[in-house]
Amino acid sequence: MDRLVNRKVKLNRLIRMSEAIKGVCDLVDEGKLSISTAAEMSALKPKTQESVLHLLDLGYKTTLPSATENLQRTSTSWKLTL
Repeated sequence: MDRLVNRKVKLNRLIRMSEAIKGVCDLVDEGKLSISTAAEMSALKPKTQESVLHLLDLGYKTTLPSATENLQRTSTSWKLTL
């Protein structure tokens, strides 16, 4: 039963990846970003995903999903700027 649940979770993550921007998908393909992290990022608006990618390029590290949840709240209630 646990294997079935695990497969369902993985499938849901892959489906969720369809909402990710190309840069996020590229990092997954290069092995620089896990699918679970990318799936969490894909819940963000495309512009916010780009901002997160920029921060990652600058060397920032983040703990997802808590950071994703914070970004979602921030980007809906305030203008997110770098």
